[in-house]
Amino acid sequence: MSKQSQKNVWTVLKSFNKFEYTLLKHSINFRDKLEVCIKEGKMTKEDVCKYFEIKPHQYNNFCIGAFDYDMGHIVKLNNLAWEQYMNDEMKPFQLTK
Repeated sequence: MSKQSQKNVWTVLKSFNKFEYTLLKHSINFRDKLEVCIKEGKMTKEDVCKYFEIKPHQYNNFCIGAFDYDMGHIVKLNNLAWEQYMNDEMKPFQLTK
């Protein structure tokens, strides 16, 4: 990242009030967790749209954190992350025939 880019980011961050900063933090956290779930679950754009009940034209904004997430999205993401975690944890214990 260039020095100018850093200064630009710092300028924006300094202008945020507590609410704006909290919203940004939660949006980034959601986006990061979503990215992991998409990669680990090998989810397609169609899978994400169907699971989170969003329209295809909303997909890019949804995945980069530029979206008005509601509690339903948060619950679904937490459930998805938990399911993926449990699937990974149970793999060593699965019996083969």
